Amino acid sequence: MKLVLLPGMDGTGDLFNPLIEALPPTIDPVVVRYPPDKPLGYTRLEELARQSLPDDEPYLLLGESFSGPIAISIAASSPAQLRGLILACTFASCPRPRLAAFAPLTTWFPIPKLPAFVTKQIVLGATSEPNLEALLKDSVNKVTADVFRMRLNEAINIDVTHQLSTITVPTMYLRSAQDRLIPRSAGDEIIRVLPTVKLVEIETPHCLLQVAATQAVDAIEEFLRTFTNDH
Repeated sequence: MKLVLLPGMDGTGDLFNPLIEALPPTIDPVVVRYPPDKPLGYTRLEELARQSLPDDEPYLLLGESFSGPIAISIAASSPAQLRGLILACTFASCPRPRLAAFAPLTTWFPIPKLPAFVTKQIVLGATSEPNLEALLKDSVNKVTADVFRMRLNEAINIDVTHQLSTITVPTMYLRSAQDRLIPRSAGDEIIRVLPTVKLVEIETPHCLLQVAATQAVDAIEEFLRTFTNDH
């Protein structure tokens, strides 16, 4: 089974490396990568993502963090070969509504280089491994400030809850129990709009797929079994 991976806000796709290393041979990853130097909005990024979708074999679609709305929009259009949707630490509408008031400021908002200890605590967790910290730093450094500003603005203004309500394929939400970036309310909204969502919560910070790659793969394999056994 193919597993199409849509990346977080960095868009490089490099942060999927730990997950890919943990995948069994039966799951074949396809990593979508967004341009690191072109400030594209959700509509254009979705067009790029669709170019990587298999049209001749079944696949799962996973949208991580920033890419959740893209994955939701794609799944809502019912691609012929799509068998299941996985939403990881993500949202269907602005995860922190209070930020909406600041949306006009994102065109010039400074994109700070966060100190390593801040990244470690908020994104990876206090017990993260040095190789993950280096991977995150390298991924973020590849992306221009203009791109980050555009993606932040898009995330603030997005709302795909209507599309979410029309999804018919099996859907799983992976939630980080210690997520300091995406609040629990974001996952709760997804489950409210699409009650058939299977919720899996793992004790990790925001970067669930990186910090707990093996547990994430176990959840993906179990999710896959739940609907492939029905056919």
